[in-house]
This record gives sequence, structure tokens and C-alpha cells, in this order.
Amino acid sequence: MAKRVIVIFWVLLGNVAFAQRDTTLYYIPIINNKIVYQDSITVAHHNRTQLDAVAKKWFYSYFKQYKPNLSQRVVDPKSSVSELGIMEFNMVPENEKKTFYLITNVDIVCKDNTYSYKISYIYIKPKESGSDCFSGSSETLVEMYHQKHYHFLEVTDERRKMIANYLANIDANVRICIASLKKAMRN
Repeated sequence: MAKRVIVIFWVLLGNVAFAQRDTTLYYIPIINNKIVYQDSITVAHHNRTQLDAVAKKWFYSYFKQYKPNLSQRVVDPKSSVSELGIMEFNMVPENEKKTFYLITNVDIVCKDNTYSYKISYIYIKPKESGSDCFSGSSETLVEMYHQKHYHFLEVTDERRKMIANYLANIDANVRICIASLKKAMRN
């Protein structure tokens, strides 16, 4: 009987410890504290020229604002798309709905029957100037989330929840972007 009680105790203790694990960043693809979405997709019966045309059309219609990528971050010099895309999204950071710009590097490389994408170097900025909302890189948010202190700022549980909200909104909007790309490239 005593052995059963001990076994049940350890099982319950393990379940409590498991339930308390932080899963906020579990589904966000983080490589070296940087959020990077990348994948290669096979699209049967499409040559490179067709995929290039679709990728460019998708990018310029999805991102209403864009700028050439002047950095050295280009995945492949033959990229169909290597641009900074700028889109707007809404979120509620502190009890009030706000509009943000999401600025990200988008690289799409097309080959016969396949394409690969990489969405990285993600920044957010409030649309309204002078806003007290976060403005900066997703890497900074990830770093702040993992720290107890960030420079002179104490990262409390309340602030960590706010950071998790920013990261979840970034993730949701980038995943919507990727779903749109996949749909366009399939057709």
C-alpha cells in the first residue's frame, strides 16, 4: 500500500511539474534567439519561370508597402523575391486596440517544381507615432521574455505576459502570410 501511495505521489508531482512548463514560445520557430520561418515546398508541374512570376505577384499584392532588401542577408542571388515587406496588423497590447507595422525580410527562391521561403528579421512598430507600445525587433522580445532583468527594466510576470502577447501576434500574422503564399503558389 505504501509503495502505491509513493508511486501515485511521484506521478502527480510529475504532472504538476509538466503543467507548469512555459509553452508560450513552443510553436514559434526560434533559431539562436531569432525568429525565422523557413521551408521548402514541392509544387508539381510548375517550372521556375511560372513560380517566379507567382511569387513576385503574390509579394507585391500581399505587402502593400515594400522596400528593396539592401542588406547582405539575401539567401540566394537568384531569389525571385528578396524584399522588405511591410504590413499592418491590429492587436490589444494594453486594453486598447492599436495598429502596428510588421516589417520583415522576405526571401523566396524558386526552382523547377519547388520553392523555398525565408521570413526573418522581423520588426514591429506602432503606426501611431509617440505611442508607448513596444517598437523593435522580435529578437529583442524573445531576449526580454527569457530574462528576469533586461538592462534596467525588471521583467515581471505581467510584463512577460505582454511580451508573449506581442510574440503571439507576430507569429499569427506571419503564419497568415505564409498560408497566403502557399495558396498562391499552389494555384
